[in-house]
Formats: sequence, structure tokens, C-alpha cells
Amino acid sequence: MIIKKSALALLLSAAILFSCGKKETVLVPLSESNAIITGSIDKSSEKTSYHLSFKREALEQLFLMTMAEIEGAPTPTGSAWAPKIVFFEIKGNSMFMFESLDGKLSTNTIQTRALLAEFPIVSQTFDSVTVDFKTGMNHLFYKRSMYSSESGGDVPSDIVFKVTNSFIHKVEIRGNYLFIDQFVRLDGQADEEGNIPNLSTEIKYTFSTYKKNDNFEPRATNGQQRVGYFETYPVLTPGSGASITPIMKFDISKPVTYYYTRNVPETFKQAVIDGVLYWNRVFGKEVMKAEMLPEGISVHEPGYNIVQWLEWDTAGFAYANMMGDPLTGETLQSHVYMTSVFGLGGYARAVRLFKKYLGERPLPTDAGNIGVKGFTNAQVCNYHDHQSFMKDIGAVLAKIEKLDQENKEQKNVALTDEEKEIIFNRYAQDYVRQVVAHEVGHTLGLRHNFAGSLTTTIDPSIFETVSKVYFMTGKLLPGMIPSATVMDYTPSMISSMIGAFIRQGQGTLVYDKQAIDFGYSDEEVDPDTFVPFCTDGHKGKGIFHDCKIWDQFSNPIDAAWDDVRLMIESTAYKLALSFDFLSKKTAGQDLSAKIKKVNLDPRKDATAFVTDGIKPLFEMLDSKAQFIAIRNEFPANLGMFDARNYAEAIENFKQLSVKHLGGMDNVLFSTFKMSSQVDVEQLVLIDQITAKMNVYFGNYFKDLTDLERAALEKKITEYFGYFEREYLIQAAQTLAKVNLNQSSETFVNSLLARVEQIVFAKGSELITTNELGSVQSHLYDYKNEQGDLRGSMIALLKDGGFLKESPSFQRKLAHARADLLKRHNAEESILLNGGAIDDLSDQLYDWLVIEKKRFSPIK
Repeated sequence: MIIKKSALALLLSAAILFSCGKKETVLVPLSESNAIITGSIDKSSEKTSYHLSFKREALEQLFLMTMAEIEGAPTPTGSAWAPKIVFFEIKGNSMFMFESLDGKLSTNTIQTRALLAEFPIVSQTFDSVTVDFKTGMNHLFYKRSMYSSESGGDVPSDIVFKVTNSFIHKVEIRGNYLFIDQFVRLDGQADEEGNIPNLSTEIKYTFSTYKKNDNFEPRATNGQQRVGYFETYPVLTPGSGASITPIMKFDISKPVTYYYTRNVPETFKQAVIDGVLYWNRVFGKEVMKAEMLPEGISVHEPGYNIVQWLEWDTAGFAYANMMGDPLTGETLQSHVYMTSVFGLGGYARAVRLFKKYLGERPLPTDAGNIGVKGFTNAQVCNYHDHQSFMKDIGAVLAKIEKLDQENKEQKNVALTDEEKEIIFNRYAQDYVRQVVAHEVGHTLGLRHNFAGSLTTTIDPSIFETVSKVYFMTGKLLPGMIPSATVMDYTPSMISSMIGAFIRQGQGTLVYDKQAIDFGYSDEEVDPDTFVPFCTDGHKGKGIFHDCKIWDQFSNPIDAAWDDVRLMIESTAYKLALSFDFLSKKTAGQDLSAKIKKVNLDPRKDATAFVTDGIKPLFEMLDSKAQFIAIRNEFPANLGMFDARNYAEAIENFKQLSVKHLGGMDNVLFSTFKMSSQVDVEQLVLIDQITAKMNVYFGNYFKDLTDLERAALEKKITEYFGYFEREYLIQAAQTLAKVNLNQSSETFVNSLLARVEQIVFAKGSELITTNELGSVQSHLYDYKNEQGDLRGSMIALLKDGGFLKESPSFQRKLAHARADLLKRHNAEESILLNGGAIDDLSDQLYDWLVIEKKRFSPIK
């Protein structure tokens, strides 16, 4: 439901008019020319005090008090606290500061107040009163400056900290603000054992005359449904008790200027400016300005929205916060903290990508057909409608491939260092553009939208191709949309593509436009027509499998399938990179000893492959999986028929997606498939990783001596022996947890084939031989802390998650178990050779008992 803006303004006015507290009538506003509050230092006594002097007319008005914390060592960064509307009153020898209860009471039948501080009066005259601010401000009141309604529950109260020591650094009037900069020690919150830490921090206050902005049109939240804004805390109307939660946004009837700090490197200055000014394209007019911050101004000082460049090369974040009018949601000040890691990290990624792209074998000369084919694949559920922007990719790619070939022939001298620097810096600058636009978007009020990838026009089948074109040329092909928004968390390549989209001035991303229209437009908009949206609260519930961070494609099942491919590449690349020192080998140098000392971790790599590769894919096929893009097609409250149709739509989507990927058998069992090479018993997955590794670093390996090659082959063989077994045991246990409610005609046969191949793959040791036959050891006899490899594969044929509601499927599964048991029983018969189990030697007895235990779950 859309609340009309005029109605919201009336309701908010009622909340202010009928609440308890001081009148809003402003007699003499605070300003530099009318300093109704001033500060001074009193050094007359042994203990230095800081005094504030109030003119009597200051006691007749409301003030907005803002607070921001600058954390101390080791990470001096800032965060805004929730502002408070306050007023002052004299009683006896003290001046008291109360919080106005405007918008905070559901009834004013009983009068009450909220006391914040008591300041001792040190002197007073007919027209002024002087108080000891340092002594009186002995408590701090913390609450986040932004509210999130989707979290539900009660509105949080202030967390109160006791100040034990205080040093006031400065008190100044700046424009219409009284600015106080204070260093304090305070008692923090007790830990589990009751210990109370005493912490040092910096607090920056401002006091300004409070008057509601008559030019500002408030907007009520829609509860993070289809569009997301940060909010102020709910505003209550006395009498009715009704509450309204305004979204946070600027008053754009006047320019909104962002000041970037003077330490922004020249290399990234334009990128920072572009990230700010991108939003002018979204607004459709000039709202935003970007200027350099004046000398002597720091973060969280009044009158400035600041993009602070933090010289911190190892940080893994950027963030933003803002503070606003607690009654209307008007954003009054904002700050973006941009760590240098995004520039440095983007540059480092560019160097690695350059190695990858110009170290690979050339793509086929008919690469243009790859793009066309990618766009003719059937897509389902209207996740996206691919554009035909790939029509000219063949010509672009041909130029890059020519450069590749020259690069190989000339031993990496086809590009000069200056040309490489252009590529590296451009990629890093585009990355910074996107991150700045993302953080500035937050300060405009926008929440994350983790469904941004669902509107991309990039298909997985051509992703590597278009990535290479962008990386080498800096251009996005016409019609290419990397995402619906800058407000998603995207992989670095997509982030840089979004930055290029901003740099090229190709327009606006669709969700960004819709979200800004919702919050800022004079026209009413219908969020039900918006592209998919999900934010932190939705993601935190873990319900929707297309509400993810770091994803990059429109169909989440396609994307998860592509992630398996990417895991093959990343595993190969990481492995090859471990031996990168071979590329620096000099004539006559023997590196065999160094090869032997390379530290590889196959278990960790296998775990990553399962966790980041096949597990998300398997979970999307589970009967409980849901997708927000489909959910948005149905009413917010599902009735019986809607719920049935919603479940059916999900199953249809999964079925069509799986069919597009080659069927359920291929999707579930492709990584369990054994190699078809003669005399090779290992997973095809291992073949794929080694092949990709050779693509990346094959040129380095060919110059090895026999001694070095033998050391390398031994190291790699040992690694893959463990990797393969660690992968199989974890993958089987992950697959066993999937509850499927669809399959195919060949599903059970494919499952049995994979299980048989792995369970009965022959090892090198002969267990026994007689006139009935022979029994060999099994290649995949392997255990770790998580369980038994062959036992985990056998357990896949148990009654359980696979179509447990289908009697016919369970019958097929029972037949598969019987077939597997036949092979086990045949081995047991050979081993017993007509005798009893107790007649076996200790060695054979142990072997058979362990085997029988493995097969017991399916008997």
C-alpha cells in the first residue's frame, strides 16, 4: 500500500503538535551572527572546566543534538549516532537537558519527561546563564542513526555509557551549528564474566536550532517490500498510538554536495567524482555536486557530506552512514568511508587477470558464434531477456586474440609497460567508481539489493568472452547490463563492469532509477512493478536462493552451475600459482628442492570446491528451495491456491533450468563421473583441473629438467590423490542431504553407475585369489574425520531424500541397492571360498567385516 505523501506530512505534523515537550516556535535561531550558545575554558580552579553560556532566549526553543563517534586505536573510523531533539530548563542551581518526546508517545494523557543531563550553573546574569558542560555531560546515549523495520520486534532503546574522564578539545560556532569535539573515557558494556572495560573514544557533538523543514516532503517506508530504504525510528501519534516510519532521504530542492578528502590519489580522483555524479543520471537532473573538502575540516563536522579516503591497504570494506531529522527522515549529513584497498586490490586483480587472459591459449576463431549461441539458449521464468549486443564481438575478440599471439611470440613484450598500466589502472578505477556509487547510494537512503544480478544481460556461456573484451578494451558492448543496481555485492569483474557502465555514461541501472523514484519523485510509483529486490533482512533468513551476494547471473541455477566451472578454474589457477616461481627460473638453476617444499592443502581446496561449488547448486534443487524472483509474482499473503501455484512455479522453474543444463543426472552426478581414458581410474573432475592448470602455466612447465619434472609430477600426483578423495567424501555427504522431488527416467541408473564406479574401483593390491576368482583392494578405501568415502557413496542408495514420496522411484532405488549388493556378495563368496567367516585369516577377516559394515545401511 502506498501512503500518500500529503497524508504522511499531516500525520507527522500531528505527532509533533500534540506531543509533550517544548513548543517548536523559534525565537532567535543559533548562528554565527547570533551566538546564543558560546563556549569558554575556565582555568581558575585546579580542575579545568569547559563552560557553555546560554542566552535566555536559547531556553525558549528546541535544538537538534547530533553525536558521532570517532573510534580510537587501532582503527580510527567514524560512525553517526541517532540524533535527539532536546531543550533546556533551569531549576535551582542547575540547568537540565531534556529530550523532546515529540513523536515518542502514544498518549499524552499523563505528562512525562526524558532527562538526559544536569549541568551545574557556574554563573548567571539577567540575560545569560553559564554551565559546566564537562561535568554535566557525564553520560552518552547510543543508538544507531538508522533504523531497519524488517527486523521486527520492539524499537531499541538507548545504550547508556558512563563517562569517567573527559577532555574537551574545541567548542566552535560553525555556520548554524555549535560544534563540540570531546575526548572521553567511558565504561563499556560488561562481558559475560561481568568485567566492565574502560574505553577511550572521541565524540563530536553539534547543537542547532530545530525547525522542521517545510520544503521537505516525508515518505513512509513500505517495510522493505520490493524496494529498500534506511529509515528513522517510528514516529508515534498521541491519542491514536499509530506509528509511521519515515524513510531517510535528502531534501533535493537544494543541491546535495559531497566533499571528497584531499588525500584521494590523483589516479582515483575522477573515479570518486564519477561515483558521486552517477546519481544525477538516476535523478534525471543535477542534484549532486562533488567538490574537494576545504582545509581543516574532518569527518562528522557540521555542514559537510564527506567521502573520506582512508589510506588502509589491508582493509576489506567501505561503508557509509548518515544522520537525519528524527521526526521527518530528512538526511542532514552523511559520510562515506572509502578504504584504499579497493584501488590497490582492483589493481592487483587486474595484474592477475592480465596474466590469465594473455597466458591462456587463444579462443576459437569463431568466438563470435559463442556469444550468439549463448543468447539462443532458452531462459525461464522471465529472469532476463538477452539482448543481441554480441553481434560484433567476433571482430573485437579477433583483435585481442591477435594481441595474445603476438604476446606469446614476443615473450610478453607485445604491450609496453605504459600500455599495461593503462589496463590495470582503468580496471581499478572502474572498481572504485562502482564502490563509491554504492556507498553514496546508501547515503541517499538506499538499502542493499542483493537481487541485482537477476536482471543482467550477461549469460554464463559468454561471460569469459565479454569479460576479456571489457578488460582489454575498457568498453562494454552496447546493450550490456552488468546488474540492475550498484547496491548489490558483486564479484570484482562485475563491479568493474558497473564502473565502466558509469564511466561510459550509458544511462542508469533500472533498480537504481526505480528506487530513487520511489523515495524522491513527486509522482506516485507502484513498487509491485519493480525488478526483484532483496536486502540484508531477506538474505539473513536464508529462504531465497537468488537473494545472494557475489552472484552474477540472472538464473541462479545457471549461475550455481557456472560456479562449479569457476571452481575448476580457480582451483587450477591457485594450484598453478603455487609454482609460479618456475616462470622466473634462470639458466642452470635447479628448483627441484623448492618444488618439494611447496605447501599444498588438498583438504582445504576440496572443502572450498564443495562449499562454494556444488553445495549451493544442490541446495537450489532441494524441494524446500525458494526464489524471490518467483515469489514476487504472487501476493504478499499467500492463500491456498496461491501457495499451490507458487510451489508449482518453483518446480517448473527448477525443471526447465535443469533441462537446460543437460538434465538432473548431469547436474547432480557430473562431478562424480570417472575418466574414460584407458588405464586411468580417476574423476573426470581431476582431468579438467589439470588440463586448466596446464593452460595457465604450460609454457613454464615445458622448460623443466627431468629432475624438476619428476619432483613436480610427484607433488601434483600426491595432491590430486588426496584432493579427489576429500572431494568425494564431502560431495557424497552433501548430496545425501538433498531432498529431491523430481528426477528423470535414467536418474537411478546414473546414480547406481556413479556409486558402482567409485565403490568398486580397483586398487593395486591383491586381497585373495582362488578358483572362484580374485578380489583386489579398492582404490577409494579412504577415511577422514568426517567419515568413510566408500561408505558415504553407498549411503546415497539408502531410503531417504530422493523422491521419498514416490513409491515407483523408491522401488527403482531398491533394485539399485540389490544390484550393488550382488557385487559385494560376489566378492564375499570369493573370499569365503565355501567356508565360514571364522575360518578366515585375521587379515581377511578384518577386511571382510569392514566391508560388510560399509554395505549394512542398504541391506
